[in-house]
Amino acid sequence: MHCDRVRRTHDASWWHSGRGGHDSPVHDEQSPLPLPTRTRRAPARDRGGRQRAALKHTRQAWVWTARARRARLRSPSGQDIRVDEQEPGFAQSVETALATTRSVRRRLDLERPIPRAELLRCIDVAVQAPVSMAGENWRFLIVTESGPRDAIAGVYGGILEELMLARGEEMPAKHVALTENLRRIPAMIFVCALGRPRSAEAAAQLAWYGSILPAAWSLMVSLRARGIGSTWTTLLASRVDEVRALLGMPDDVQPTVMLPCAYTKGAVLRRADRASASSVTFLDAWGAPV
Repeated sequence: MHCDRVRRTHDASWWHSGRGGHDSPVHDEQSPLPLPTRTRRAPARDRGGRQRAALKHTRQAWVWTARARRARLRSPSGQDIRVDEQEPGFAQSVETALATTRSVRRRLDLERPIPRAELLRCIDVAVQAPVSMAGENWRFLIVTESGPRDAIAGVYGGILEELMLARGEEMPAKHVALTENLRRIPAMIFVCALGRPRSAEAAAQLAWYGSILPAAWSLMVSLRARGIGSTWTTLLASRVDEVRALLGMPDDVQPTVMLPCAYTKGAVLRRADRASASSVTFLDAWGAPV
């Protein structure tokens, strides 16, 4: 019943609305365009004053830029937020968030709902991610209702069982925990892309996925910064048609990463035990130590 309601309320126009979508305004070839108008040239005495004012304004802008050295971000409320890159602890805070963003499958508060505004703030950070040739082709779908959630959890569990059976292995405990929690998770966020890669060539695939996966990672880091645990999942791509049918997605929308989200409850997130940078980095030529 819930799934039917989702299918009725999601149509192609919703997915494609926004920048670059099918609803973008296009000039009608038959509509007349406004003709350029000529303006009278100002007297010489006025031109000199305007030039001096423009030069003063330019110098003022350069002075402020040199003094501030700040990055400007746009908040969900539409206000400008200035981040001082020279502020003590700025670099350490950024590095800590990046280095301690882990996939969290346990110690999650499954009973605590996540405010919709909080998720939108995280997505607002995600859309600041760098893009490749495909541009801003992202769309996000938040799933909170129990009906679609249960259906997606069933699909995910079926994929895992088939995968483990094909490998002749038992399902790891962490995947068992994730499958069980998916039915109770407060929210799922699907990071989707419009269209398809232009071809199967590596360059086309890299350009297309390079415009969507950075946003998924930024979303995961932003969730972590707000105490929300998530897990990087991509298995649902193996049953993409089934996922589209359950969530009312058009055929030209490609779900890539799904992030199940819940507030953490006693989870300690720290740096993972990974190989050092010097052991996986070369200098000037492959194999040359850095």
